[in-house]
Amino acid sequence: MQYKNSYTKYKKLQTENVKFGTTKEASWIDVLRQEYPNIKTSNTEKKKIDYSLFDATATKNGQKFNFELKTRTDINHNSFPSIMVGANKLKEAKKQLENGVRTIFFWNCLDGLHFWEITNENKEEGHWFFNDSEYYMGEGGNSKIGQEPAPVAYIWNNYLKKYN
Repeated sequence: MQYKNSYTKYKKLQTENVKFGTTKEASWIDVLRQEYPNIKTSNTEKKKIDYSLFDATATKNGQKFNFELKTRTDINHNSFPSIMVGANKLKEAKKQLENGVRTIFFWNCLDGLHFWEITNENKEEGHWFFNDSEYYMGEGGNSKIGQEPAPVAYIWNNYLKKYN
């Protein structure tokens, strides 16, 4: 019985998190629309369970972009030495970069919107003991909603920039 109650609690928190994140994404997409007027979101009503890899795409001056927006409800961008994004997203961003598509990761934190872009200069992954890289690989997840640790990339906060 304890397992069922925990599962129900986690499922409810996970659903609330998704709803909150989707609402926040919509508001920040409107902000990004000022710089990227043709931005298209991949979050639609029918896509409640089937997630796209990136939240939005746009083209500006012939350059294609992917955007990933993470909402952090209870931290500033520098509350920890680094901030995480799924390793699968970083892996796809590297692949897209090889095809000329730029990917920008955004984190909506208590202290505003911050971003980091994967580039040819910073795409090689770092390691915990070699801090000359802009990120390192590890495991992480949101234990508050029952997520098991999964592969993630930790972006060092000193490489994040504040958006507007």
